[in-house]
Amino acid sequence: MKLFITILQEEDYRVLAERLTEKGIYHTRIAGEGGFLGGRKVVLLSAVEDDAVNTMLAIIKESCSEREETILAEAPSGFIGMSIPIPMKVHTGGAVVMILPLDQIIKV
Repeated sequence: MKLFITILQEEDYRVLAERLTEKGIYHTRIAGEGGFLGGRKVVLLSAVEDDAVNTMLAIIKESCSEREETILAEAPSGFIGMSIPIPMKVHTGGAVVMILPLDQIIKV
């Protein structure tokens, strides 16, 4: 058995949750916040049997697409305490997946 810890953008969560539920893969959702670009993140915890690891990875890849967004970055203007917002394209989306061995699950 494996423990999947998946970090994704909140906007990808609904589609992923529906696909996981359709396959009978249950999960726990934890809210989070990104560090570099900020933004709302979701952390999913899922226990998956060894023979379902590839299925789980495929569902995550299908549901969490990488995309390009434009953000306003601050650049120094040359005047003390002032900056100029400059549009900058960044890649967002996708998911970070950590897979850990899981010996057992105990419900108390």
